[in-house]
Amino acid sequence: MHSLDQTKPISRRDAVETHAAGTDAASHRAPESISRDPRAAKTILFVQYTDPALYPPLERAAWMLAAAGWRVRFIGIAAENSALTLAARPGISCRLLRHRSDPVSRLLSYARFAAACIGKARRLRPDVVYCSDFRSFPIGLALAWTTRVKTVLHEHDSPIVGGGLAASALLKARSAFARRATLCVIPQDERAARFRSATGAARVVVANNCPSLAELVEPAPKRDEALALWYHGSISPDQFPETLIDAMRLLPPDVRLDFAGYETVGNRGYVDRFLGLAEAAGLAARVRYLGAFPERAKLLERASEAHIGLALFARAFREPIAGASNKPFDYLACGLPLLTNDTAEWDAFFGKAGVSVGCDPSRPEDIARAVTWYRNNPDERRAMTERGRQKIRDVWNYETQFAQVIEALNA
Repeated sequence: MHSLDQTKPISRRDAVETHAAGTDAASHRAPESISRDPRAAKTILFVQYTDPALYPPLERAAWMLAAAGWRVRFIGIAAENSALTLAARPGISCRLLRHRSDPVSRLLSYARFAAACIGKARRLRPDVVYCSDFRSFPIGLALAWTTRVKTVLHEHDSPIVGGGLAASALLKARSAFARRATLCVIPQDERAARFRSATGAARVVVANNCPSLAELVEPAPKRDEALALWYHGSISPDQFPETLIDAMRLLPPDVRLDFAGYETVGNRGYVDRFLGLAEAAGLAARVRYLGAFPERAKLLERASEAHIGLALFARAFREPIAGASNKPFDYLACGLPLLTNDTAEWDAFFGKAGVSVGCDPSRPEDIARAVTWYRNNPDERRAMTERGRQKIRDVWNYETQFAQVIEALNA
């Protein structure tokens, strides 16, 4: 299939109505805006009131659909202070609009975004509109009501909403869209059950946030006499606790901690605080921040140089997370067995598969105990590495997880 367009890195500074080179040449042709050749490639429009580059499952879905001959279009909001971009792929394009943060401009930005999405859908006449965040659901609902387009609701995280008319309206739109959408996609079994109960949705499938088979990384050669812990993703106390510093103080000097990623909006300055604590503890040489990796492939390649992947979440995490978080699957694809919470949820998902060791992330001595076990048992660690990679090959890959969604879209 010849490429119609290709996503390129987009400057956040100039992302008012930025298009990748050639992105909308096809979608603005008059013949397509009037009628569609039934033999033409199918088109899907991803609508997200955030930056799609921050959601690896969307990128994987786009890859799979483009490889199957679909034309893939994204419309979203440019993220501030993010180095991430969608990787360039034939058949995939992205348009990002700028978001304003003050209350009045925020409302106008959303209205402008909704109008842009509906206008693009009417011009493009896609076969599918794919809405994958809370504020895109009203747009999907409007298109489901007024057109014959297939619609997908993909909820990565259950919404946190306060009171007020806007929150109430968004929740009502979520429920209405869930009942009307062609398909609802939820990343975790228990979340799916809760979603059905809350919305009355009948057509719900579960797709765990697994990597693509193409992202299975050949592990880099490792030195057994040293042990490298690795974390990547959003950097906050809820997912990268300060207790790791105290745990590192209890561990031998041949254990180091490397981490990469970006700070969340509510946790600006946390990286500096974490590194400051490490320096104060005499660990500056053993705790390293590697920044944010714009390209996911480079991130996974770097992760493969470590030994253990950290997936330690706040014990009072607000909803079931095992299967929904992409980090543990990323680590396994890179050849890293896991250090996870020692809860029933994590043990049932990863522990029973023989790819993780649990600990209490609030207790430095328990983190150190689990890391010491990995350090002292290199043969078992290597066996866990291979078990994890085999699970990725067999079932924990997005080709398998997303297959039922593609089947529904092609029906």
